[in-house]
Amino acid sequence: MLQIMKKSAFLNRISVVANKVIHWEYWPVWMIYFPCFLIYPYYAFRLKSFFFFTAANPSIKNGGAFLTSKESIYNILPQVFIPQTKVINKDYSVSECLDWMTEQNVAFPIILKPDLGIRGKGVFLIHTREKLEDVLGTIEEDYLLQEFVKYKQEIGVFLVRKKNNKFDITSIVEKEFIAIEGDGKSSIEELVLAVPRFAMQFDYLKDQNGVDFQRVPTKGEYISFDPIGNHARGTMFKDGSHLKSDELTEVFNSIFAPVEGFNYGRIDVKFDDINDVISNHSLKIIELNGVFSEPGHIYDLNYTLVKAWKDLLIHFNYLYVVSGRAISQGYQPLNLIPGKNKLIAHLRAN
Repeated sequence: MLQIMKKSAFLNRISVVANKVIHWEYWPVWMIYFPCFLIYPYYAFRLKSFFFFTAANPSIKNGGAFLTSKESIYNILPQVFIPQTKVINKDYSVSECLDWMTEQNVAFPIILKPDLGIRGKGVFLIHTREKLEDVLGTIEEDYLLQEFVKYKQEIGVFLVRKKNNKFDITSIVEKEFIAIEGDGKSSIEELVLAVPRFAMQFDYLKDQNGVDFQRVPTKGEYISFDPIGNHARGTMFKDGSHLKSDELTEVFNSIFAPVEGFNYGRIDVKFDDINDVISNHSLKIIELNGVFSEPGHIYDLNYTLVKAWKDLLIHFNYLYVVSGRAISQGYQPLNLIPGKNKLIAHLRAN
């Protein structure tokens, strides 16, 4: 029996490694963005700035590049669409957090995430006071204590402001959270490890969920895990271009066109029904990502690397045009030395 378990664990590790090799979405960033790096010197030369992109969103520090405070971005957005949020640090006690939750009518579960977080690192979905106390004991920098938005669906909508001051939707990505279906024979752990994409997140899932991984769910029983819509946390990204419409474009223009100094980026939003979004703006903004945003639809499993390269180049050109427009209006990008230092700090944090 022990021999079989060891073999199974070994095969699981092989499966995870093979999944990373076969699926280009897990390849190093420099490989995915290779064509953009080739054209980058030309854009930098034309705009006379190595960090030209930091001018694209004047109302966001560094345009949203590098380590940018999420709180500062929330502050420029219409507050009616933002979840209840409080900035805390290592000196905050559980009692202070609970007092704020009571004042704001926020109940568990809650989200705790770094104010300067990158790619979903350090994000916790917290269900209990005990878990909150455990996490608070580990934080060193500023964190955001945030209401968990219980809308069921999440998408990322990429917006690019045009010359006429209107936004165009250039990408929509649908997010499918980690979930498994019981077969009446296998434990939750076995079901998770049987899917390479989920197996890659196994340690994270065990740490984040109060789930008995040795339990054998009944056949057809549906088990979903923490719905944190981040690609690095196992969420599957799917091309959502079928959701684009003139009506949806108008919704996002009505919300974001008045936001001065935001011209380029991806908006992650949650909602229950797309028709409710169109008819009465029933949505919550989870995050706004600036110039380092990705058009997440490229990670759809049906996308080839060549097709992804094409869409990345299109968006990189959008960034070049938007940055050039901002620079011509007098907004200055970061100079070489401070830009280099911030880039190094960003790369170290990844």
